[in-house]
This record gives sequence, structure tokens and C-alpha cells, in this order.
Amino acid sequence: MPVGSILWYANTSTAPPGWIAADGSAVSRTTYATLFATIGTTYGSGLKIAPNASIDDGYFDVYVAIDVPKIKIPGLFLKLLNGTHEQSPYIRHYRTDKLNVSSKEVLTAALDGEVTVDKEFDIKILPKKITIYHDEQFVNECLEKQK
Repeated sequence: MPVGSILWYANTSTAPPGWIAADGSAVSRTTYATLFATIGTTYGSGLKIAPNASIDDGYFDVYVAIDVPKIKIPGLFLKLLNGTHEQSPYIRHYRTDKLNVSSKEVLTAALDGEVTVDKEFDIKILPKKITIYHDEQFVNECLEKQK
């Protein structure tokens, strides 16, 4: 089972031993480093898209590149690798609990592995609406099996 998987658990008032509940409480990036590495601040092959984002603060961290000259794209990509793109004059950073993405053309969105198409998407944070459990020992066993 991949790290960060969402599982149904009959007793929703407490997490099973070795698991954590995503209930809006602060979660240590050090203690749960594997979880943060999976659903935290990076994208794809380790691009640090949102280096200061938090998975439990109730906000989306949205980054927009504006009018980037083609000659600047390679340098900006390098900044993504180490998470320093926020200082670029071409990058705008917004924090919000809801988004509306719309287009005259049909857009394709990948939402947690599911692909959907539409011309408009309304996306919002629903605080404390799901419980995510993470078993560090189980994750480490799975990672060992993959080696």
C-alpha cells in the first residue's frame, strides 16, 4: 500500500496504533518524513513546487508563472529543483482555501490519479473531512520489499 493512502477505519475517533489521523492537528515533518516526502511539498521527480506548503494548514499553495521569457525558463526550472523559485519576479504565490479554474477550452485534470475533463473546476478545502492514517512500520516494510 503506498504511503499517503486513504483508508476507511471503523473507529474514526482514534487512529490505530502506529497511524496518524489528519484531523487538522500539526504533524511533524521529521517524525513523519516518509509521509511528507510523498504528499508534501514536491511534485513529480522532486521539484520543490511548494517548499513552504503544509498539508494540514487548510490552504492550497498556488504558484503561477507570469510572462517568463523563453531564455529564462531553464534557470527557473533549476530554481524549482532547489525550491528557490519563490524569489523570481516571474512567480506569483497565492494561498487560498478555494480555487476556480476555468477556460474556453476543455481542460484535463488529474485528481489523485483520476483523470477528468471539463471547462471549469471548483476546488475547495474541506477541513477535517477525511481521516488519513499512516503506519510508519508498514511503510518501511513495503519500501524494503521494493528494493
